[in-house]
Amino acid sequence: MSLVLRGATSRKLFANALIQYDNFSGDLQANIRIDWIHTPGSDLFFVFNTSSNFTGEQDQFDPRSATLNDRIGVGKITYLVMLKCVWTLTEQHHFLYLTKDDLENAAVQFSE
Repeated sequence: MSLVLRGATSRKLFANALIQYDNFSGDLQANIRIDWIHTPGSDLFFVFNTSSNFTGEQDQFDPRSATLNDRIGVGKITYLVMLKCVWTLTEQHHFLYLTKDDLENAAVQFSE
């Protein structure tokens, strides 16, 4: 059995929760994630995972009879760094230098 909950206070702050129960083993697991997008491409995550085992015979979901299997909390921040590159294009002037011999050779070849 599982339950998914999603909620948002704005486009920048939202949360997801996944709760699962395994009736064969008696395990109850929860995964809760909170995400805050502080700038486009940059996030701050908080993730909380917990797992408990309910083995109580009389009241199966009594929290006093639960055994804690695992409990983890993690935070993660991502930050997008944008670098600006400015390209400057300059005009380059190319000059062709001809010597007197080059001009005479060109004139001879042109006349032939």
